[in-house]
Amino acid sequence: MTTELNTLERETPLGMLDAAPEMVAARPGQTIIADKNYYGRAFEHALT
Repeated sequence: MTTELNTLERETPLGMLDAAPEMVAARPGQTIIADKNYYGRAFEHALT
């Protein structure tokens, strides 16, 4: 159950950014600061 929750927690911010692409497009080069659980190459790749 914990693994499932961690996966969902990582997908939530990506879903938020997907739902509002204008937010990202309006701020190129922005720095995103997140909780320590938001990490990993796949997560970083999804943001770039």
